[in-house]
Amino acid sequence: MDGASIDLDIRYGTGDWPEPQIWSLGIERATVVCHPDYAAGFRDGPTIEALAAGDVVQVTGSEKDWDRLSARFDLDLPVPAQRIKADSSLIALQMLASGQGSAIIIWRFAQRYLDQGLLVSPLPYELQMDQGFYLIAREDTKRSIEIDRFRDWLTTSVARA
Repeated sequence: MDGASIDLDIRYGTGDWPEPQIWSLGIERATVVCHPDYAAGFRDGPTIEALAAGDVVQVTGSEKDWDRLSARFDLDLPVPAQRIKADSSLIALQMLASGQGSAIIIWRFAQRYLDQGLLVSPLPYELQMDQGFYLIAREDTKRSIEIDRFRDWLTTSVARA
């Protein structure tokens, strides 16, 4: 794809790109989610240790999230018995909704699945993410009323979510 035809881009990262016009779309947080039947399958209810020791759906790019969660809450989480790789959060959510293991997923991505009862977040653990989403204007993009309106609409919409 020719990048010259794109005025705005949404990227996930730390916000340290060379473009001069970068707007944060908020700090992301994540939680452990799984299918309700998977959570119910634990004899005394799921614990963070049991979920971490079970089948973990691992989203590419977030391989250290379980370690970060363990350190954040001073836990000694075991190495997952099986890590199932997913290229994106959407694929991971679909796998989880079919009953496959647990994963640490960004709230914004998991919210619809949680609202519909397809997934549950059975434990109170949340993890602040090191990265977030940003709206970026290409360096040679001139400021316009359309870009300003889109940016205002997007940042307002994200803040309400």
